[in-house]
Amino acid sequence: MIPFDLWPPQFNVQAMNEGWLLTDDSSENITIARLDDPASVPKLRYDEPKFANDQVANDFVFRKACGGSQCHVMAIWLQGYPVMTELQVLPPGPVVRKMQGMLAEADDGG
Repeated sequence: MIPFDLWPPQFNVQAMNEGWLLTDDSSENITIARLDDPASVPKLRYDEPKFANDQVANDFVFRKACGGSQCHVMAIWLQGYPVMTELQVLPPGPVVRKMQGMLAEADDGG
C-alpha cells in the first residue's frame, strides 16, 4: 500500500493525468509505472498510454522532479520503499511543507 499520508489524492490525480502512477512491483516495492489502461480510469481524457513503457514514464517523472515539481520529487523519493512497511526515513522537508499546504488548501475549498 502506498503511504497516502505522503502521497495525497492530488498527487495521484496529477500522475494519472500525466499518464503514470505509483504502484507495487513484483518485489512488493513502490515503483513508478506508466498507466497501461487509461480508458479504464473514469474522468481521464485519453484512452491510450502516454508513454511507450515504464522506463519512459520514469524518465518523465525524473525530469519533472529535477525541475522542482513536488509531486514528482515525492514519487522519486518513495520509489523502492517496501509496500505495507512503515517508512523509517522522513521525506525532504520542502516536499512535506508543500504537500501540507496543498492539503490545507483543499480542506479550505481552494
